[in-house]
Amino acid sequence: MAQRGFAGVSGTHFTLNDLPFYLTGANNYYLIYKSEFMINSVLDMALAMGLKVVRTWAFLDRGSLDGSVPDVDPPGAKEGVYFQYWDPARGAPAFNDGPNGLLRLDYVVHAAGQRGLKLILPLVNNWQPFGGIDQYVTWYGLNSHHEFYTHPKTRDAYKNWALHLLNRRNVYTGVLYKDDPTIMAWELANEPRCQGTIERLNSPGCSPAILTGWVQEMSAFLKQNDSKHLVTVGDEGFFRRSGGSDWLRNGSQGVDFDAFLRTASIDFGTLHLYPDNWGKDVDWATQWIEEHIAAGVEADKPVLIEEYGWMEQTTRDGVFRTWLNAVERHGGAADLIWILAARQDDGSLYPDYDHYTIYGPADAPAVTAHAAVMEGKSGSAVRIAALTSAASYVAGSVAPGEIVTLFGSGIGPDAGMGATLNSAGLMTTFLAGTRVLFDGQPSPMTFAQAGQVNAVVPHAVAGRSSVQVQIEAQGQKSNALTVEVAQATPGIFTLDSSGKGQAAVLNQDNSLNSAANPAPRGSIISLFATGIGQTNPPGIDGKPAAPPFPVPVLPVTVEIAGANAEILYAGGAPGLVAGVLQANVRVPAQAATGSSAPLVLWGGGAQSQPGVTIAIV
Repeated sequence: MAQRGFAGVSGTHFTLNDLPFYLTGANNYYLIYKSEFMINSVLDMALAMGLKVVRTWAFLDRGSLDGSVPDVDPPGAKEGVYFQYWDPARGAPAFNDGPNGLLRLDYVVHAAGQRGLKLILPLVNNWQPFGGIDQYVTWYGLNSHHEFYTHPKTRDAYKNWALHLLNRRNVYTGVLYKDDPTIMAWELANEPRCQGTIERLNSPGCSPAILTGWVQEMSAFLKQNDSKHLVTVGDEGFFRRSGGSDWLRNGSQGVDFDAFLRTASIDFGTLHLYPDNWGKDVDWATQWIEEHIAAGVEADKPVLIEEYGWMEQTTRDGVFRTWLNAVERHGGAADLIWILAARQDDGSLYPDYDHYTIYGPADAPAVTAHAAVMEGKSGSAVRIAALTSAASYVAGSVAPGEIVTLFGSGIGPDAGMGATLNSAGLMTTFLAGTRVLFDGQPSPMTFAQAGQVNAVVPHAVAGRSSVQVQIEAQGQKSNALTVEVAQATPGIFTLDSSGKGQAAVLNQDNSLNSAANPAPRGSIISLFATGIGQTNPPGIDGKPAAPPFPVPVLPVTVEIAGANAEILYAGGAPGLVAGVLQANVRVPAQAATGSSAPLVLWGGGAQSQPGVTIAIV
C-alpha cells in the first residue's frame, strides 16, 4: 500500500506529489534486527497514531568475523544480524546481503511502503551502539574519532556503503533503494559530533570546519548518485553562535547548524531535543524549537525536529502539547517523537530502556492530535492515511470480498453513517457523499465518517496483482493508494474491534463468548471473519448472504488452543454482507481450558492475525 511519489521541499515545508506535506512521525532503532511481527507492530501503531514517517537505522557495523578486528559494540551482531563487517583478506569492509543482513532492512522498507509510510534512513551512528563511526576508526587502526571525517580510507568506506545501499535491489519489492519513494530521505549520520562514546578515541584537533567539510562532501556525493531523494545531516542542531561556555551554542561539539543548513546539497535541517539529558527545562526547549524554525525561515529550508522526548510520564503529554503547539504556531514543517515501540514476539511490550518510550495514542494524545493538525495542512482536504483489514486492523494486501477500513481526513461526514440497502437489496456504494473506488469501481460501503470509512473490496479484483484505491468525498478525490491483491488475507473479528484479544464468537446457545461465559469443550461455537477470498457460487458485491450460501473456494481450517477444530460449516454469514465468513466449529475435547485460548483461522495458506482468543471451560 505505497503512497507513490518522492518527498520534496518547497521553501520551509516538505512536499509530496507537489502538494504541501506537513508530517508527524516517530523513531525506532530495533526494526532492522527484530522479527517481522515486531516490525509490523510498530508500523501499524504508527498508522494508528496518524504518523507519516518512521526514522530507523540503515547501519549495523561490526568487526571481523574471526575476531582479529574487535567489535566496538560487542558482540557486534544484534541477535545475529549485522550489515557490515571487516574482511581481513581484502583489508576492507564487506557487506552482508543475506537473511541476517540487509534482507532485514529490505523487509522494513517493504512493510513501510505497504502501509504508505515514509522512511528516513541514517547511514552511520556517531555512537558506539551498532558499531558506527568508532567501528570505522577501529577497522583502519586509526587513533581518533574525528579521523573518520578526514581520513581517505574511512571516507571511501562510507561512500562505498552509501553506494551499496543506493544500488541495492530490495528482495521484496524488486525496486532499487535509490528508486524507492518509500524512502523520504538519506541522513548522513545519527548525531555526528567531534566526540563519540569511546573516551580513548576522543582526542583534540577537531573543529566545526572538519564536520562542515565532511557534510558538504558527503551530501554532494549522495546527490550525485541519487537525484530522487532528500538528503539531510542528522545532527542535533547545536549552534556555533557564541564563544561562551554553553556547549550547545559554542561549536565545541563540532556541529554548526547554520553552516550545515547553508550547504546547497542539504535539503533540510534537523535538531534533537532532550532537556532531561542536557540540564534544561521545558521553556528553554520551547525556545530551542522556535530558534531552529526561525533559522529555517532565514535559510528558506524546512527544519525537522527529528528526535524529542521527556522522561517524566505524568507530565509528558502536557510538555509535548507545549512543544507541538510551538511547532504549529511558528509554521514548523515536521517532528518525530523518540521512541515508538510496540509488542514483542511473546506479546509483552518492548522494554522502556531509556525512559522515553511510548506505545501508542494513549501514551501521547498530544502527538496524535498534532498529527491530525499537520495532516490537515497537507495537500488535499480529502486524504487516505491507511488501509487495513476491518477485522484484524493489519495493513497490507487485500482479498476479493474483504471488508476493509480506510483511515484519513475529510473522507466522510462529521456524523457516522451506517450501511443502507438500495432498491435491489444490495448495500449501496454511496454514503453521505462518499465513495470508495477500486481501480475506479465503486465498492459497497458499510460505514462512513470524517476519519474512517469501511468498504467491501469488489470481487472483480481477483486475479489482479494490485489495485488502486481512492476515496471520493463531496466530489473531491483523495490521494491514491496502490495495494497488492492476494487470494486470501484472513482476519477474525474481535469483540472490541481492536483486532486483538477476545474474538467476536457466539457460544452454542448464541450467547457471546467471554471469560465470564466460556464455551465448554466439545460444544459448537460460531466465529466471524473476512478476507477469505473468492466463493462458490461467486460473491455478489454488496449482497447480504442468503441461500444458497456461498462457501470459500480456498480450504478453511481452524485451530483452537493449538488443536485442530472440526468445522461443521464455513460460508456466508446469514444476513451479513458478502465477504463476511461464518465458521461453526467444535471446540476440541483436548483443548486447554482458560480465558485466553488462541484462535487461528487459515484460508488456503494464509493465516489470520495473532493474538485472538476465546474462553474455554
